[in-house]
Amino acid sequence: MRQDVRVITDAVKLGTDAAMAVVTKLLLRLTR
Repeated sequence: MRQDVRVITDAVKLGTDAAMAVVTKLLLRLTR
């Protein structure tokens, strides 16, 4: 169970990081 929780939290972290990267890219494009 602990390993599953770790995998889920890691996936969530990667997802949020990717989402932030996409948002920052879009904002940079809009500002330009």
